[in-house]
Amino acid sequence: SPRRQPVHRHPGKHSSGPFVPSQRLQMMSACAIRACPGAFALRRVAPGRRDSKAGHAVLRPFLRPKRATLRRAVVAEEAADDEAEIALSESFDDDDLPFDLDEYKAVVKLLVTFLEPDWVNPWQTKTAQRSTGSGAVIRRDADGGGLILTAAHVIANSTYIQVQLANSPDKVPARVVSVLHEVDLALVAVDEGLDGVDPVPLPQGKAVRLPKLREKVYVLGFPVGGNDLSITEGVVSRVEVQSYSHSHARALAVTVDAAINSGNSGGAAASQR
Repeated sequence: SPRRQPVHRHPGKHSSGPFVPSQRLQMMSACAIRACPGAFALRRVAPGRRDSKAGHAVLRPFLRPKRATLRRAVVAEEAADDEAEIALSESFDDDDLPFDLDEYKAVVKLLVTFLEPDWVNPWQTKTAQRSTGSGAVIRRDADGGGLILTAAHVIANSTYIQVQLANSPDKVPARVVSVLHEVDLALVAVDEGLDGVDPVPLPQGKAVRLPKLREKVYVLGFPVGGNDLSITEGVVSRVEVQSYSHSHARALAVTVDAAINSGNSGGAAASQR
C-alpha cells in the first residue's frame, strides 16, 4: 500500500499535509475577536500573543468607526420613535371615541375557576384551573346588581366566577344565568358591586343594524398582563356566516382587524354610531 502522508498537528513554516481541524482551532486561538451589536471584527494577531494588550491595540482602531456609526444609528432611531409618538398623540382625539374614556366602567374583568371533565376516565376529575375573560354590563339594578354579557367559552365548565371593575381591587362573586353555546354567548349575574356603572347602551328597535365594511370599531377588554382596560382600534373586514370555534355551529359573525389577545374574550366591540 502507498505510504500515508504525515499529518502535522501544529502549523509551521515548513508544515505539509492536509489541513486538519486542530490547525484551524489553533489559528483561531491566535486571533483576537471583539464583537459589537450588529457586526463583529476579526483581526489576526501574532501566534503566542492571543488576547494580549498588543492584540487589543490592533483591534481598537478597527472597531472605533463601527461603534461610532452604530451609536449614531441608535440615536437616530430613538429620535424617530419620539417623533412618531408625538405625532400619534397629536392625531388621537378622545372625542372620536363613542364613549367617555375616563368614566367608562361598563366593561368588566371576569376571573373564572373551571374544571374540565375527563372524557377518557369520567369517574375521575381533572385539576381545577383559572382563566380570565371580559364582559359588558348590559343592565344595572337599583341595589347595585345587574347582568353581564360575555362569551360562552369564558364561563364554560366554571365552578366559581368573580367580577372585577377596571382600576378596582374589589371582586364580587357572580353566577351563570343563561348560556347559548351555539353562538358563544352567556349571561352572568351579580348581586352587588355595580354602583355607579352605566350599562352599555344597546340599540333598540329600528336602531339595530349590522356594521358596514371598513367601519371603524373599538374593541374593549382585559387582555392578560394587566388590570387596566385595554382599547384597540380597527375596522370591520368581513360580515358573513362562519363556523364558531366554540360550538362548531354556523352563524352570523363579524370579523375585525383590531388586536385581540387572550383575555379579551367576551369584551365589547363598539362603533362610532
